[in-house]
Amino acid sequence: MINGYAERNGNFAINFFACQPALNYGFAKPNPEHPWQLPIDHPDVLRIGRERRDIMRFYQDIGCVGFRVDMAPSLIKKDPGRVENIKFWQCMRLV
Repeated sequence: MINGYAERNGNFAINFFACQPALNYGFAKPNPEHPWQLPIDHPDVLRIGRERRDIMRFYQDIGCVGFRVDMAPSLIKKDPGRVENIKFWQCMRLV
C-alpha cells in the first residue's frame, strides 16, 4: 500500500512499482477485518468492470482485434481454484 504519494492523500495498492496501481477487481473471499478487500459484487468493483468493458468496446469499434492483459489469471484476489476469475474472463467474450 502507498499513502501520500500524490496530492490526493489516499491509499492505493500497487502491482510492481508505484506507477502501476492495482485496480480492485474484488476479492472472491474478502477478509471482513480488511474493509479494503471489496467483494466481487461491490458497486465500486462492478463499476471498474463496466469501465473496462467500455474501454475495450471503444478499441474494438475502431478496429482492435486483440488485447494484452498482464496478470490475467490473478485479477480477482483470494480466489481458490480461480473460479471467479474464470467467470470474469468468460463474460469478456460477450463484449
